[in-house]
Amino acid sequence: MGSLIPGDGGQFTEYLWDVLMAMQPPKRVGLIRKLKEPPAAPKFDIAWYGPQWKIFLKALRDEDCSYWAEIYEKAFTNNFQLDKGEYKRRQEVPEEIKNLGPAAVGHYLERLKDQLTVSRLNEARILILGDKGVGKTTLARKLIDPNANLPDENESTKGVDTTLWDFPGDELRARIWDFAGHVVTHAAHQFFLSERCLYVLVYDGRTDNPERLKYWLNHMKNHGGNSEAVLVVNLKDPHQPQLPINTLQEQYHLRKVFWLNLEKDNNKLEEVRSYIHTYVREHPTWKKTVIGDKDYAVKQELEQLFGPRGNKNGEELISKEQFERIVQKHQAPKPEQLLSMLHSLGVSFWYPDLKGYDTLILNPEWITDGLYAIINWLANKKEHCILSDNFPQAFADQFGEKAMRFPKDKHAFLYDLILQYELAYERDLVERELLFPHLLQEDQPKFLPQLDAIDSLLARFRCNSPLPTHIVSRFIVRHHRQIKNYRKQPQVWRYGVVLEGNKGNTALVRVVNWQLEISVKGPKPKELFVPIMDTLKDIFEQYKAQDSQLEYKIFENRWFDSEVIRELEATQSPLVHQADPSGKLLPLPSERFGLPSGLHVSGNMTFFQGDAQYHDASTKIETNVTFNFQECNVGLQTDLGDLITQLKEVGAELEAKELATAQQKLAEAKEIQDQEKAKIKMGKGLYRFLNKVNEEGTKLNKLVKGLNDGVSIAQDIAQQYNQIADWTGLPQVPKAFLKGEAGG
Repeated sequence: MGSLIPGDGGQFTEYLWDVLMAMQPPKRVGLIRKLKEPPAAPKFDIAWYGPQWKIFLKALRDEDCSYWAEIYEKAFTNNFQLDKGEYKRRQEVPEEIKNLGPAAVGHYLERLKDQLTVSRLNEARILILGDKGVGKTTLARKLIDPNANLPDENESTKGVDTTLWDFPGDELRARIWDFAGHVVTHAAHQFFLSERCLYVLVYDGRTDNPERLKYWLNHMKNHGGNSEAVLVVNLKDPHQPQLPINTLQEQYHLRKVFWLNLEKDNNKLEEVRSYIHTYVREHPTWKKTVIGDKDYAVKQELEQLFGPRGNKNGEELISKEQFERIVQKHQAPKPEQLLSMLHSLGVSFWYPDLKGYDTLILNPEWITDGLYAIINWLANKKEHCILSDNFPQAFADQFGEKAMRFPKDKHAFLYDLILQYELAYERDLVERELLFPHLLQEDQPKFLPQLDAIDSLLARFRCNSPLPTHIVSRFIVRHHRQIKNYRKQPQVWRYGVVLEGNKGNTALVRVVNWQLEISVKGPKPKELFVPIMDTLKDIFEQYKAQDSQLEYKIFENRWFDSEVIRELEATQSPLVHQADPSGKLLPLPSERFGLPSGLHVSGNMTFFQGDAQYHDASTKIETNVTFNFQECNVGLQTDLGDLITQLKEVGAELEAKELATAQQKLAEAKEIQDQEKAKIKMGKGLYRFLNKVNEEGTKLNKLVKGLNDGVSIAQDIAQQYNQIADWTGLPQVPKAFLKGEAGG
């Protein structure tokens, strides 16, 4: 359906259609449908719509969309001869405002119209990401001043540093955000990364680990949407890493790559500075973004309060009452709207959902420094819980005399902000104690429930890259009240959790290599399974880089996508309504798993099984496979070859020979279609080898960990072996292989 209003990309008209349909009884739906598809003639006659026209306008105003009601009225009155200036302004609404929905877009456009004159919002955002110690802070300083002093060897960003970069001879400036590279702080990045930014990724040129680069590109993609990136490879020695640049540029919005020594290559550094300056100056995102002059005057005064030119010597927090006085001084309309707009544009931060607080944050570093101080304080102590009463000690230990930036009367605000961000949950409501799941121990508990029986509900999200730890952390936060205790100890760790429902149902949710597995068992497992899946679907939708595929295990070793399940059920295929070995007839999968009708799951709509394709003669259904034994076999042989080569290079001939034998058996089994025959041909040689690799302290374990990318290669081998073992019935190696040491 096309948009009735040019400049909204169709989103607004679709939204209005939903509003109209939701408010009407069924007998009126047919009448209102005429609004969606106007007739060829009479073309723009309001009378043609009858009483529905007034209902339509009322729906807009009830949804706080008076601006759009006026636009529609004018459009019909003027025979759709629209104001070109207004059309142009609608095209240039900032993405942050668009993401808030049609009402916020209308408010923004009304403010521009009411204030008559506008000013360019002349501040771009440059976000610098990368691992600890790669040179992010060096780059941040040298972008602003090529002659800046280098950071001390032991100096490291604890949270995020922001600085202003003024471009000589240009009204535009950039705010540089230098983020900490410590793994423990990555979960908090998500709340400050956003779209409409230029990302600069810094990579240590002394290492050959493209997976780390992919980790950061995925980090950017998850939170930065379609934002583009510049890659700076910091060549600290003559070694130049082998990076798949062409592949990465195809998969991500990687716009430019620079190779240089940040400390010595001044000419190359000037190329980086010039490129970023030109990119920001010419990019339409910053070139065309404007706000009303009165709103701009408020923004300017807030920045002056914080500190001229962002020198951070002024106020970091003010009350809403102070803000309203500034708004009144500059005669800007509707303070609440302006608060929301400035928050979405990153000028200041306001959290109306946190009831009882009257705090406007002028310095975003106040949030980041406070959060990171608490996280780092706990990480240094190897703890994962903190009482609100211990906030003063954490700030004192992290900041010394500067701890006064976080007065005691603001601790409750920061505490509730952490809860809103889903970084932690309250372990003790009375004592006000927070638990941060991403600081829990990495290893799973020794005793976990066995939930892989045929009467369990089993599902998994399979991803194309390692899962960010905060996916499972956010899930744990949302379901923490259901965490099951075993011998008085909660069964929760960094990568998983055991949950207990109200009626004796038990669930195990955990990360295994590149997938998240869900197992639920009990008298009525669906009652626990459905809300778990709803939460996970909601979380995965927010992580664009993971490209997850949701599958359900129906019986034996076969996994099906939900769309295939419904397709097979619709044709009454016997495949999905089969008795288990005990003779009990399983219910239809859609009923069993609580799949709602019309559910759409993103990803490849295929099912998981061993045959090259499934063909049922009675229903004539054919479905492409997700798992193919031959392809997985070849991939596994390739990784085995890489590991064999590296073992030989370090003189481990005996171990390399043992692995080569397993590789040969795989090659011989490649064309076998029968699961049992493939199982016999492969044997357990590779299983025994991988167990020795995984056992802490063994010679093989130490050898593999000492190899270049040895851990990540071994993990890939284990993952592919387990897929084949799942099909053939061979024993599987531990799922937390090498304890995820290659993960980010």
